[in-house]
Amino acid sequence: MPSSETPRPLSGRFYRADLVTLLNQSDRVPLTLLLAPAGAGKSTLLNQWQAQPGDRHVVLMGLQRADDDPVRFLRRFAEKTRAAVPAFDTSWFMPFDVAELPPSSIADSLYDALQQVTLPLFIVFDDFQHIQSEETLSVIATLLADPPENVHLIIASRTQPLFDVSRLRLDDLVLEISAVDLKVRRSDVSELNQRLGGEALEELALDHLMAITEGWVAGVKIALLAGIRSGMQTLQDFNASQP
Repeated sequence: MPSSETPRPLSGRFYRADLVTLLNQSDRVPLTLLLAPAGAGKSTLLNQWQAQPGDRHVVLMGLQRADDDPVRFLRRFAEKTRAAVPAFDTSWFMPFDVAELPPSSIADSLYDALQQVTLPLFIVFDDFQHIQSEETLSVIATLLADPPENVHLIIASRTQPLFDVSRLRLDDLVLEISAVDLKVRRSDVSELNQRLGGEALEELALDHLMAITEGWVAGVKIALLAGIRSGMQTLQDFNASQP
């Protein structure tokens, strides 16, 4: 069971309390979309959110290109969910080759299995941009059309998922966190610089860094590390084009 204390940030990272609080609102809706480019801090945020204590089940599934195969995707999902939630019944999946079943049948069986879970269940798909299979997308869309009350889906992706969420948006049933929300603030940059071991930032250097990176956390960290290695004057010359 996770500690009830506030998670201690790792060296070179900072705890994004405001975003964790925002992501906590995912328990109010069936779908949460966390959409931002690579290096924006999506996975870090998900890990910090998951580390919180609470009576809930979390199934975190990091996706790869190979998971675009619907059989592999559903098999991995069933295995990870069964490992996290003993009440999850995988018998609906094991006897069948899902490639031979219509998505609606798979979604119905999945719905029945998820109904057996009593505690709130958060299904988290990270790097969902890899999923383009029509079969997999149709299963998820069908499930979201009438989701179990205690199930909440969180999708982190570099791009908008390739299924229609317009009805959920119209009904205010989607929590959306964008790249704008993930931008780091001046105080975050100062804290990150301190954790990395850098000397105090001058205001002009901080202004320049915020302007050139536009709050993109990966760019900020690259620049700070370069400054620590070569001197903070490097930040004044930083224009995001250096190798």
